Amino acid sequence: MFASLAFLAAGLSILRTGELSRRLGWVAIAAAPFLLLQAFGLGGVIATFGLALDLVGFLLLLVFVVWTSLAGYRLTSRR
Repeated sequence: MFASLAFLAAGLSILRTGELSRRLGWVAIAAAPFLLLQAFGLGGVIATFGLALDLVGFLLLLVFVVWTSLAGYRLTSRR
């Protein structure tokens, strides 16, 4: 649940500052609702549907982490 707030804040920060790719900010914002609903799915409130949302949220999380890591690597290799 708190991961969704962190991803929303990270996405908005990326969009506002422009330090990283705007698409990366939109991926973080897109992942936020899925990570929020994941908490209810794992709690059994929306059982099967919650597991599907969990998968989508987790895949977006992996995309965000890999993309951010590659962006950081490219920035450090330029210097």
